[in-house]
Amino acid sequence: QLGSPPPLHVVLLTIGSRGDVQPLIALGLRLRRDGHTVTIATHGEFKDFVEKYSLKFRLLSGDPKVLMNGMFTPAFLKKALKEFTGFVDDLMNSAWEACQGADVIISAPTVFGVSHVAEKLAKPFLYYFTMPFTPTKAFPSPFALTNSSMGPGFNYLSHAMIDQAMFQPVFSQINEFRKRIGLHELSRMTRNERKAPFLYCFSKALCPPPSDWRSMIHVVGFWFLDQALQGRNEMTLQGDNSPMSSAREPSSQRDDLDDDMDDSHHSHRRHHHHNRHHHHHRKHKHDATNTVDDNDNADDSDDNNDENDNDQCSGDQSEDTERSKLTTQHDSNQQQSVAAQVAKHPSLASVAKKIQSSYEPPEDLVKFIAKEKPIYVGFGSITGISNQQQFIDNVIKAIELSKQRCILLTGWAKITENRELPDCIFPLDSVPHDWLFPQMKAVVHHGGAGTVAAGLRASCPTVVVAFFGDQHFWGSRIEKMGVGKYCEASDIASKGGAEQLASAIEACAENKDVAAAAEHISEVIREERGLDTAARLIYDQVMRGQRMTERVLALGDAIADMSHSGSHSA
Repeated sequence: QLGSPPPLHVVLLTIGSRGDVQPLIALGLRLRRDGHTVTIATHGEFKDFVEKYSLKFRLLSGDPKVLMNGMFTPAFLKKALKEFTGFVDDLMNSAWEACQGADVIISAPTVFGVSHVAEKLAKPFLYYFTMPFTPTKAFPSPFALTNSSMGPGFNYLSHAMIDQAMFQPVFSQINEFRKRIGLHELSRMTRNERKAPFLYCFSKALCPPPSDWRSMIHVVGFWFLDQALQGRNEMTLQGDNSPMSSAREPSSQRDDLDDDMDDSHHSHRRHHHHNRHHHHHRKHKHDATNTVDDNDNADDSDDNNDENDNDQCSGDQSEDTERSKLTTQHDSNQQQSVAAQVAKHPSLASVAKKIQSSYEPPEDLVKFIAKEKPIYVGFGSITGISNQQQFIDNVIKAIELSKQRCILLTGWAKITENRELPDCIFPLDSVPHDWLFPQMKAVVHHGGAGTVAAGLRASCPTVVVAFFGDQHFWGSRIEKMGVGKYCEASDIASKGGAEQLASAIEACAENKDVAAAAEHISEVIREERGLDTAARLIYDQVMRGQRMTERVLALGDAIADMSHSGSHSA
């Protein structure tokens, strides 16, 4: 650890679905605990979501529903982004505006141009992502047309092909953007995107980092929003001269929403929840505004990560004495400055209490769950399903064939609209996953990274019905780890799809070996500390930059002194 920086303005950028935004909110809350100001730049649709947690918001161009229908599908890559040229220009321009005034910039790699913005502004820069994006020989790209490893050569080539398909069609636009902001053009063989450290917010238990990844590539663990609110991963300011301490608060000092979340997978009820759920009669769909229906979040990295991450975010390691000097040189002034920054914001405890206590499950939902443990089926924010009607028919038929009682989440696609449902199915528009999943026998979903994380943390055997992109990758990882089954949405929408899905559901809901494997991986995930690890790596990157700047300035002073002495000698 290279010490802790003074209060910073951290700008976090992402595009996509709610599941892409929520991990950044968790990280933002974690960084704000240490006195930093945090701005999240994303689509306007998520402005209220960000500001609900008292974080700052800036706008990025783009409609998330359009992106969810197209980005990272084979058709999208085949068209080589030609239909998105206007979007790319608008995105880069809005990213430039969003990063003004930043001290540190952290972005998903899907936000084109941000690395160039950071280069121009001369600010520390890191990537984060919810899925593997760094080339490796260990497995194919999550965006490849296959998830089966076909050898090291093919695996590595798949990453290169996806990289070419994504960036080469917009390379001329990127160079035009660089010229507009006052940077020189790059050759097609030069990509500063490859030089930045990476923070991957998924668990090593689900996807261990390949041996061919460089030391600046870090798998830190899932970033869970509820844990960020509770301070389960809090590095306290008290009792330490830096935000680097990982000591937990004594239980007596935790506020009342710290509701035994670490043991929630053993419980069938909660006292504090995410959002208000309006009470309606059973025959109507229950609506919960501002709830999490696409929990693609993450937070973690287990206690052993410290050993594996000693080669943190790029560059050389300093000697112990130099590191100690950097850590302590401004402790007193910084502690006062951090405390002043924290005082400017509403306390996380008050924000958390407001949000966590506002979800009230309808009585008929509580009764439905209490009667017999059901499964969960939901496909989040996925829209534009191919053969949608057949897909929905087969999903409902599969639930009946599996003889399971089911909570069915309708999501953006409104998949139960104008349909009569059997009594074994309870439809919901939205519900907080962290409240619901610990009460489920198994979960069936689209395989977004955060929904995968929420299900596994709750010890739920998992069926992934993947539509596109990284969903196939996570489905294959789920099956490989023995904690569930993986299906393709196109197969479920075809003849025999209902029987295939029913078989997968039965294998997860009734198999003791799968349940035991899910319990084991849950224990690992719940012990990981991804937010703490991410914060430490971010601070190390900042401090390393400060150290380099100090060395350059010192060298300049030394040269000036030598020049001055030489002139006097002459």
